[in-house]
Amino acid sequence: MQTRKKEPATTDSGNYKGRKTAYRVLHRVLNGGAYSNIVLNNVLEDKSLTPGDRRTTTFLVYGVLRNLNLLDAVFRSKARKGKITATPALLLASRMAIFEILFQKKIPKYATISEYMKLASAECSKGETRFLNACLRRVSYKDMTMLLEDAENDVQRMALEFSCPDWFIESVLEYYGTEETLKMLRTGNLGMPSYYRVNRIRTSTAEIMEMYAMQHLEVNASSHIRDCIYFKAGQGHHPSREYGAGWLTPQDASTQIIAHAVAPQPGEEILDMCCGRGTKAAHMAELMGNRGRIYACDIHAHKTALLGQEAERLGINIIDAHTADATDIGELGLFDRVLVDTPCSGTGTFRRRPELKQRLRPADVIELMRLQRRLLDSAAQHVKPGGRLVYATCSVLPEENDDMAADFLERHDAFLPVRDEPAIADIPQFKTPFGSIFLPHQVQACGAAVYIMVRKS
Repeated sequence: MQTRKKEPATTDSGNYKGRKTAYRVLHRVLNGGAYSNIVLNNVLEDKSLTPGDRRTTTFLVYGVLRNLNLLDAVFRSKARKGKITATPALLLASRMAIFEILFQKKIPKYATISEYMKLASAECSKGETRFLNACLRRVSYKDMTMLLEDAENDVQRMALEFSCPDWFIESVLEYYGTEETLKMLRTGNLGMPSYYRVNRIRTSTAEIMEMYAMQHLEVNASSHIRDCIYFKAGQGHHPSREYGAGWLTPQDASTQIIAHAVAPQPGEEILDMCCGRGTKAAHMAELMGNRGRIYACDIHAHKTALLGQEAERLGINIIDAHTADATDIGELGLFDRVLVDTPCSGTGTFRRRPELKQRLRPADVIELMRLQRRLLDSAAQHVKPGGRLVYATCSVLPEENDDMAADFLERHDAFLPVRDEPAIADIPQFKTPFGSIFLPHQVQACGAAVYIMVRKS
């Protein structure tokens, strides 16, 4: 069994408002199907919340979602015959309380229970509140240790400890091995730094760093990814002025890698087939010095509309945004570089969207693989001889990464894999026969995979 350190406490015994806010966010995510990062970001803009409220809310929301299966297992162990029939309100209050008992350090257990009795009294019946009180008094850190020791095998133990599906653990364990898998899973349950991309059209990383130094704000520049800066997890700085001026764009480090893999050059013609809100299209335009042309398309009209607003904020005018089905994109001609940043399982983003661990099913991955194959076939038709096709995912599953690249190259003998792109060569990565996977513990961000393929001249 792997030993596991307690997370540092970021709550205080009297922070009822932070707990109540976290309860509302978790209710929307777990019972309403919302995405945690979106709901949490919106809630934290409430000016009535103190910095302590925000820390408590963030700590509880991500802590509960990252450890959901383990918390439920502890709760069940306190019920007769290991079964609990609980209302959503009772189940949610129990998850939050058990998480604090297991993972925070400074608050005495009795104080934590007292706070959750207030929350349960407001959300649950009197009988449920009494039942919760009795259960919580029997919870201790030893419960987690015993449950992990009782697991039948390594797959079940990792699945429980990190609250991941068994099938996911089996897939990554077979592909990456025990050591890399454990590093990835542990990192996935840690807080995230806040990454930003510096817009080189309007400023430079050196100027941004100098500006923050004058303001006595702690900021770091990535040692591996150009134009990437970050604030440490929990720092809580939101550069709204710099964002509004078009100097900075919030973007995870792992996704910043993708535009560098495309390596677009000034004056070239680029096709971004699944552009979404256009974050990577805008990044490529910045790398091109706003010289050339980027044809960006997405099947969702509201996303391509946002791309126009984003380009204006950043001072970019070389992006043509269109709403289109990339699997049947029509006669566009040939491009120097084509990016297929495909819809995928998002298994590399568990660190930022931990609720995906509970929602994702093997059937979902199979359906996504069918779409990925169609997108790659469509993309191949639009690459110039000597041009570059880049296939990217935010998945760590081999089925969506190496298997998909191998399948494409087998069916399209006009393309060859490119193993060495100077712009990303120095970034820590998991090299494969066909490309590169950037695991969360390697880049200290979410995970991503990049496959560069060139069409023969």
